[in-house]
Amino acid sequence: MTAISGIFSTELIISDPAGLHMRSAASIVNTAKKYDADVSIEHNGKSVNGKSLLAICLLAAHTGARLTVSAVGRDARAAIRAMEGGFEGLSSPDVGQESPRRIRSVLSGRRAVALQ
Repeated sequence: MTAISGIFSTELIISDPAGLHMRSAASIVNTAKKYDADVSIEHNGKSVNGKSLLAICLLAAHTGARLTVSAVGRDARAAIRAMEGGFEGLSSPDVGQESPRRIRSVLSGRRAVALQ
């Protein structure tokens, strides 16, 4: 996680062979909506609202693509930590010692746990 003047960000790498699909995008949106923060996702120079399923899907990110997730607001740090926790089909090079590491999310409002 990186913090620059109140903006927190992390990088996610798409590890699913199908690329960024609806289920992964929905997990990102559902997690982002839990926090009082403006979340944005950037891929190939295009930045979209991290709380918009359609916008995230329109990024058309493929396997191996790197997404930069940024947040600003009252819960920005918590939102980014939850994103670092991971989602099925996405990984974060900042989690654990392996980079990238396949991780699965636990979307229960607390920090997700990284699994092998």
